[in-house]
Amino acid sequence: MTFYQIPFLFFTYSFLGWVGEVVFTAAVRRKDPGRGVLSGPLWILYRIGGPVITFCLWDIWTAGWGLSFLFSAVYATVIEWIGGHILERTSHTRWWDYSAMPFNLDGYICLGASATWGV
Repeated sequence: MTFYQIPFLFFTYSFLGWVGEVVFTAAVRRKDPGRGVLSGPLWILYRIGGPVITFCLWDIWTAGWGLSFLFSAVYATVIEWIGGHILERTSHTRWWDYSAMPFNLDGYICLGASATWGV
């Protein structure tokens, strides 16, 4: 991975994460969700999580889709759980809550979201 690819990955994952969140929320709630965290269409968890997963799992991706899915889901779930705690402690607000979902941990992560993260 070159020096120029790292910032490209940061912004690409951040923007694509924002697009995915907006499209999903708009489809489910039938309204503009007005999502954006960093002065525009950028999501910090996608900005950090995407490149970390790409860098850490680069060799596993060549081994097959099954292992890639499994490890991507595990890495993303850990990043989301840690990020949720950090965001709540720094901003004193909860940015997402999976408490109503089955198999959740502290309301920050749940089995259904973890499976989605693997994709």
